[in-house]
Amino acid sequence: MTVQEALDRFKAEAREVETVYYIYVLAKDEKLVGVISLREVLLAEKDCILADLMETNLKTVAPGEDEMIVAERISKYNLLALPVVDEEGYMHGVITVDDVIDMLLPPAAKKKRRKV
Repeated sequence: MTVQEALDRFKAEAREVETVYYIYVLAKDEKLVGVISLREVLLAEKDCILADLMETNLKTVAPGEDEMIVAERISKYNLLALPVVDEEGYMHGVITVDDVIDMLLPPAAKKKRRKV
């Protein structure tokens, strides 16, 4: 798929997504094979192939992973989002840095944050 094809598809489906930091690339069998930041996609030439731009050394977590492991991985690799991928390679969703902050902050801090 080219960058232009990815952008067209993204525009058609993005209304269903709350937050977008990365575009996750799935193979025909629906397994996760790569990731590319939305910034990189927007700056790339429209005829570039995503497979040439994407990162294949994926940082992921398994479904049901301990919350602290998720937080540590997001922090360690300075990620804005982390895909949840099962042992067969199927993507189940994404955990964002916002999710981690909500998980780590005590309820009182969450209320204070909302007032700011």
